[in-house]
Amino acid sequence: MTSSPATQGTLSKTDRTRLRLVAAVRKELEGSGSFNAEKVARRAKASTATFYNHFESQDEAFDAAYRALMDDLVRHVTDGLQVERLLEVGLETFAAQWVAGCVRFFRSNSVLFALSQAKALSSAAVREVYADSEKRAIDHCERFVRLGQSARLFRAGEARDIARAMMILSEGYNNPAVLQMAPGDALHRELGGVITRLLENTDA
Repeated sequence: MTSSPATQGTLSKTDRTRLRLVAAVRKELEGSGSFNAEKVARRAKASTATFYNHFESQDEAFDAAYRALMDDLVRHVTDGLQVERLLEVGLETFAAQWVAGCVRFFRSNSVLFALSQAKALSSAAVREVYADSEKRAIDHCERFVRLGQSARLFRAGEARDIARAMMILSEGYNNPAVLQMAPGDALHRELGGVITRLLENTDA
């Protein structure tokens, strides 16, 4: 899990070291698609022994990196789905910004996402983290949808189902064609339009 500088100031030295190691694992993976204890320790300005004080194996370190990634993803959903922002810019602009923000997030973490998807086939830990993170993201999206419906900004319908549909669509942005698109191009406009049509209250 990542944390802000202010939050890190309240953590113990052990916890701060672990955060640095997890961040280093993620950077190594995004840079080269692999990591080892020596490279991670060097990047985190720690010793190899310190790495193994925190993780019994490289598999455990990978799982910690994936958990931090998914915590960041839930935070991205929580920060991005704000009714106040929707009221400020309007639904079409909000949808376009949501798509662009998701694409930036997936693009900057594309290697770890790909590796974790492959590992999910054999790792119960990865599957459990994914299931928990997905539920938290959908819970927040459902709240966002309910607030939008209460304000008559969104169409009527089962909020949980609309939230699930929005999250499933958003997960689809982690696609090579989408990751390569430019902001404002035809594909971006189409994807934003899908979100707009999913949420739009045409009776208002």
